[in-house]
Amino acid sequence: MTINKIHTYVLSFFFMLIMCGMLYAESKENATLMVFPARKSIVQLAFDFARLEPVTLVTYNSESDISEPSLYIWKKSLNNWVKIDMDDYRSASLFQPKPSEVIILGNDDRILSTMKQASQWCQNVKVISKLDIVTVVNKVNESLNFSPRGWKWLAKRHELEISDLNAERRRYGKYGKPGETKVPEETAPMPKTEQEPIVIPPVTSTSTAQPVQKETVAPIAEQEKGLDNQSASKVIFESPGETQPEDK
Repeated sequence: MTINKIHTYVLSFFFMLIMCGMLYAESKENATLMVFPARKSIVQLAFDFARLEPVTLVTYNSESDISEPSLYIWKKSLNNWVKIDMDDYRSASLFQPKPSEVIILGNDDRILSTMKQASQWCQNVKVISKLDIVTVVNKVNESLNFSPRGWKWLAKRHELEISDLNAERRRYGKYGKPGETKVPEETAPMPKTEQEPIVIPPVTSTSTAQPVQKETVAPIAEQEKGLDNQSASKVIFESPGETQPEDK
């Protein structure tokens, strides 16, 4: 093999890696679409989500005298909101590629129903009807799966406290704290079988039976499986402090 052929193979390999990376980035860019009301606190939170994970943002302005909400999509290239048609949203023609999940936020049942019907082009649609920050962050995390660094940044920025529900389980293992008894699992009763009883005739023995000596067997220690720290649930609560977080 000549040096020129080796050079060609190396260049082809790196070109394929670059193309795969571009395709992955493009597919992840519009993986999640978030639709939310045009409220200052919710809009700010949505932009924070977009700083942590690739999310397409669509906000709506609801008015009582119109049947459908006005929609606006955030364009990074223009650094501004752009008004879009509801028909374009229903056809998903403005999303290339189409998002694999849609998260709809709001507490107006009429608008939630409208946006859910308009999002039928997506098989995975999640509705969050409670708009307090704790509920929103936890529900959105189920989809975006924030990293530990992202959790810390959100907690500091919005004055939240991170609490791990599985901290004690990881500390004491699957058997729990010392002194706690584990409730045994109920087992289903064995079905009765229609079987005739077996009659064993008596056996006459001419010799005295010797008792059977029981063999002592050392108990086998049960190996306790370790728990994965990354599988622990994360729940957040509002922090009682009034210290303002520092944005990075």
